[in-house]
Amino acid sequence: MTVTLNGEDHAKVFGKPAVFIEREDGKDQSALLLRDVSLSKPGAYRIRVTDGTRTRELSWNVYGTGARKAKNVILFIGDGMSFLMVESGLIDKYSHLLDMERAVYDTIMLDNAVKLARDWARGRGDDTLILVLADHNHPIGLVGTIEDDMSSVPNLPMRERVRVYGQAGFPNYPAPDADGYPPRVDVSRRLALFSASLPDHYETFRPKLDKPNDPTVAGKEPGTFVANEQYKGLPGAILRFGNLPAMMNASVHSGEDVILTAMGPGSDRVRGQIENTEVFRVIAEALGLGHDLTSAAGVTPEETRGRLPR
Repeated sequence: MTVTLNGEDHAKVFGKPAVFIEREDGKDQSALLLRDVSLSKPGAYRIRVTDGTRTRELSWNVYGTGARKAKNVILFIGDGMSFLMVESGLIDKYSHLLDMERAVYDTIMLDNAVKLARDWARGRGDDTLILVLADHNHPIGLVGTIEDDMSSVPNLPMRERVRVYGQAGFPNYPAPDADGYPPRVDVSRRLALFSASLPDHYETFRPKLDKPNDPTVAGKEPGTFVANEQYKGLPGAILRFGNLPAMMNASVHSGEDVILTAMGPGSDRVRGQIENTEVFRVIAEALGLGHDLTSAAGVTPEETRGRLPR
């Protein structure tokens, strides 16, 4: 097997030969592996691979890296040159479990972490790019409030206590503490947060104060789940038949766009609607690790941003 780049043997170009692996992973295919190598010279490369009877060719364009804009990148994901990504995974976990109060509390926690990063970055000047985004969405919506004052309207089913539009009013949570957390969530007028993707479960319309919500248990048939009857006897609980197959034990992700915010060097690239893979390019170019295509002749920034059609 011979591999050349612009007519030169690959071992000369890369400084070492590739390792040939026959029938890689037991499959009916072989591979040539090159690790820890790079092409330091920008330009066009023509790759030619031949075994003497068959030949394949392809082209590579290698670009020089742009100027480094940031020394640090901090990426916050709501489901660690210095690179730190921080993920608040419990927002995702509690959203799956239909435990809205805990999901909101973890969102507050993420917000506090972002504030710490912003304060730290401001103290350094303008050398840190901070990105805050979600890796996916949940079909959860705020539809109003839940009126749980039994003294005002007794003997009214919990479903009829959901207030929407002009009847919703404002929730009456106590003033938050210094970190932004309300000291109580079991108040008489709470936020009404519901998911559009549901397994069969008992809806109590109330926060689970003792432990996280556990909406389902294993069903009689292997791989199926049914509503958890530990909530059946709670005052006001109703059985909600889901819209997901019985194989799902919790709420699922959804495909809506997510919000991406940024500050610091390179944040000017974050605007409008972009594809998720564009986030990697923003990070790479801020650290001077990628070719800035916006400087290419005849190419506008919008054409390089992977913008989705309107």
